Amino acid sequence: MNAETRQLIRNSVLRMLEAAPVNGLAVSMLSIGLQSRGLRDITDDEIKAELQYLADKGFVVRTKQNISPELSPWRITAEGRDELAS
Repeated sequence: MNAETRQLIRNSVLRMLEAAPVNGLAVSMLSIGLQSRGLRDITDDEIKAELQYLADKGFVVRTKQNISPELSPWRITAEGRDELAS
């Protein structure tokens, strides 16, 4: 994956999470959204890697879910919203 594709994925994920419900979106829903944007070959592992990068930057967080915590959705943070606004 090249740098332009990574940037497209990161921006798309932030925009999808910005438009998402308060509790966020799971990786499976993000995958569907990215595929609809033309990123058909992206894997869940690649999405998770980009989510971790965005989390390390403070732009997204994983929400707590007691039942099936491995399916916990992701949501955008205030810092992530500010990044999109800039």
